Amino acid sequence: MNLTVLTNNNHHQQVEIMNVDSLFDPITAEAFIDHHWEEKPLLIKRENTQYYSALLSMQQLMDVFDANEFLEDDIRIFKDGIKVPFEEFVYRPNPRAEHQPANLPANRTEALSRFNSGATLVFEKLYRKHLPLNQFLTQIEKIFHVKAGANVYLTPPDNTGFSSHFDTHDVVILQIAGTKQWSVSSNPIKLPSREDKHLATSDVVKEARHLEDILMTPGDLLYLPRGYVHSATSCDNFSLHITISLMGASGMDLIERSLKSSLRNNVALRKYLKFKKPFDAETFRNELIAEIRQIDFEQHVQELHLDYLKHTFPTEHGKMARMINGDPLKPDTQCQLNPHMLWHYFQRENDLLVIFDGKQMEMPKEFTEAIMFIEKQQQFTPGELPGFESEIQLMLCEKLIDEGFVNIAV
Repeated sequence: MNLTVLTNNNHHQQVEIMNVDSLFDPITAEAFIDHHWEEKPLLIKRENTQYYSALLSMQQLMDVFDANEFLEDDIRIFKDGIKVPFEEFVYRPNPRAEHQPANLPANRTEALSRFNSGATLVFEKLYRKHLPLNQFLTQIEKIFHVKAGANVYLTPPDNTGFSSHFDTHDVVILQIAGTKQWSVSSNPIKLPSREDKHLATSDVVKEARHLEDILMTPGDLLYLPRGYVHSATSCDNFSLHITISLMGASGMDLIERSLKSSLRNNVALRKYLKFKKPFDAETFRNELIAEIRQIDFEQHVQELHLDYLKHTFPTEHGKMARMINGDPLKPDTQCQLNPHMLWHYFQRENDLLVIFDGKQMEMPKEFTEAIMFIEKQQQFTPGELPGFESEIQLMLCEKLIDEGFVNIAV
């Protein structure tokens, strides 16, 4: 059997702040990466029904649902594996109007009616409306250096939202409330790429060998590398679970990026193919190999990483509170590196580039030692920043606080 099963029998464990190590407890995130990630499924059984309460609860979902509008990209509805068109449950303030406004929200009353009739509600991007989930995904991205997303699935009793399929990204499934019966089968395509998505529900799925039937109860975790076929059915009560998606840059992405960049400057490979003449495969192959040998793959890996960092969604954690409280910054003010962001710095020839939360700051090279100090210490005062007079220390900290890179410690 390819499924590893771990059990955590600590009934009294309370997870106050959800982090990646507590997610995979009783193993560490590092052990998960070394032994399971992209390799084999993992099931963690827990008897603590409140294990994910710091992340999301049924009450919190209801509060978010009651207080927010949900646009087309925010909510999907599925019934018996078939997606309900958004037009069927969109809210139109004036249905007789000839011209409807753009970006109309979902009709939440109609969505609940569909749920009551056996449909699954899928909340996408809920992390943009629910801070704990947002901050948790940032922690995952820090560890895995992949794009992390989260969909929340609410399924009525005795219903199946999706038919058997595989995903083209890795998934971590967290059972929040209720129970769900999962069927897990093997991976007919090992680590499928995004281009294989059209095969996810095709006849290829029928080639999968059944591995395990799993009853997921609150507190349980199931990890499936991309390609493993699965389906799920709620039991005699409703089910609420989170599916966390992990989507990274692969070797295929590196090849595509580097070759496109390199071949753009190769005149011989840009020439039209002359189909009336015999194709000289050997010459073409040698030309391509010679071009590949000149590619600076390290540079393109760094560019992929930069693209990833630049497109992360920022969390303005505590920024409003800082503005409202408005306490003046002093040399002995306790500050901390913002723990709820994804960031990296790059030392360039003439300056320092700091990228965080999809933003970037270009700074003089003289600030490098201070940024390295902040990274190492995590908590500090402006007066401790090395290499500068007090006025410059305060100016730098003010800038970093304004941008959200640094917080005033509570």
